[in-house]
This record gives sequence, C-alpha cells and structure tokens, in this order.
Amino acid sequence: MSAAPDTPVVFIHIAKTAGTSLTRVLQEHLPADRLAVRTHRPLATLPTADHARTVAVIREPLDRLVSAFAWLGGRPSVLWRGAVGNPDLAAELGLDRFAGPADFLDHFDAFYDDHVRPWADGLAAADRRLGDLMAFGHFNLFVPQHRYLVDARDDLAVGHLLRFEHLADDTAAWLDRVAPGHGPIVWPHLYPSRREPAAALASPRALAAVRDIYAADYALPGMAPSPAPIAAREPSPGLPPLARAVARAAAA
Repeated sequence: MSAAPDTPVVFIHIAKTAGTSLTRVLQEHLPADRLAVRTHRPLATLPTADHARTVAVIREPLDRLVSAFAWLGGRPSVLWRGAVGNPDLAAELGLDRFAGPADFLDHFDAFYDDHVRPWADGLAAADRRLGDLMAFGHFNLFVPQHRYLVDARDDLAVGHLLRFEHLADDTAAWLDRVAPGHGPIVWPHLYPSRREPAAALASPRALAAVRDIYAADYALPGMAPSPAPIAAREPSPGLPPLARAVARAAAA
C-alpha cells in the first residue's frame, strides 16, 4: 500500500532508522500540508483510518542496536567510558558500566529486561498513552521496531515499509508513486556512518539474544536477514587481505 498523489502522508519515524535524514528529504518533495512526521510515536496512537497512508523505515535490528549505543555514547549529554557528558543520565540509562559496544551486546539481554522491556510492553498495552512519552525517553532507541508499526490489535498496519539497507532506491520508488514528477533527491549526511559490520562485534551468545528479543522485527516484510554467527561467515571480500586473514583466524 502507498498513499495516492495529493493524499496526506504520515511518516512514522522509528529511532535510528535514518528518520531525521528522510524527514529532510520528504520535506523537500512533499508540501507541508501533505506530510506529518510522528517522531518515536507508535502507529497505534493514530486513528485507524490514517494507517493506510503511513510510511516507515525498518533496519536490521543488530545494526540498529549498535548504532543506538554508539549514538548515545557519543552524544555530549550522555556519558559512557571514554566520553564526557551527563553522569546522572548515563547512570539512568545504565550505559556507563559498559566498556564499549561489544561489552554492551554481551549483556544486552539483561539490559533489555531491566531498562527497555517496560517501555516496549507499554506500547503493547491497551492504554497507548505511553507512546506519547516515547519521544522524550532514550530507551525508545532500543524498543523493537514492530511496536511502532502495529495497530491496537497488534497487527502490522503500516501502509508502506522502506528498507534502511537500500533506502535511497526504496525512497525514490515510493516518491515516484506519491509525488510524481518530484525533483532530484539529495540526501543529507547528518551523522557519520559506522564502517565495521555490527555482527563483527557480537559473540554467538549475543547474536542469539538479539535474534530472540527482536524476533518480530526480523519477521517484518523485507527485513534484512538475521546475521550469521561470526564463525559461520566468510569475511567480506571488500576487506583488505590482512583484515581477511585476521577475521578467518578469529573465526577458526
């Protein structure tokens, strides 16, 4: 499904799915009266009649998880090892006790149960008012993506899903339908990209925990497949020869 030309569009902005960049793009190509952006608020808080005209971006869950940790750790207002920021907020988030992303992934299942699950369960509750608080909390970065995309019956109800992994192509194809004749799409580069694959940071145990916690995300239509354990993967041919040799030795 996708909105027809001249139909207002609602963009469901899920944290850490390039939503800020896509918002800029949509604002360039859709008139203000045709676009509403709902940042970190679930689709279930919209009237049912509005669901068919929604669009959202989905991202491979492990990649999104590592990106969220790196983003929080790098923000001036947040403190974790090696950064200077707000110790009280860091303690509230529980990030200050992790040495880095690999350590965070190794303990993510406990972190999720202690800190994130109450937010995720709140989105699934009959009373969706908690959704309005999601825009103001930082734990929303770790809430499963599907929680933002289901209706009050917990059924997937978003009109159209774009994939983070090939967002430029998906966005262009979707805009061709909702804004025929749109001009060239120029993507802003608001945040630096992480080059190393997220799966390279995760132990087999951590990968299993991520697959379990985000099982419903991995089941979303068009979602990138769950990464294989490091030992079962051939190093990327794009790596330099020495890096490939090191990766093979580590996997042996």
